[in-house]
Amino acid sequence: MLEKLTKREKDVYELIKKGLNCKKISEKFGISICTTLKHKTNIFHKLNIHNELQLKCYLLPEKNLKKK
Repeated sequence: MLEKLTKREKDVYELIKKGLNCKKISEKFGISICTTLKHKTNIFHKLNIHNELQLKCYLLPEKNLKKK
């Protein structure tokens, strides 16, 4: 499903996976927090995620695969 994301959304997604919050992501890319939140909203929409908990659950299988 990640193929639905734009390059920037994938970049934001990767930083969310690493545990960065919107403020840190904004600082890293030199963009406003509003822009970061918009990318995050787009990610949620494209991945059919409705809240932070669902996002964490979505990330879990991917993290578990890397441990093996």
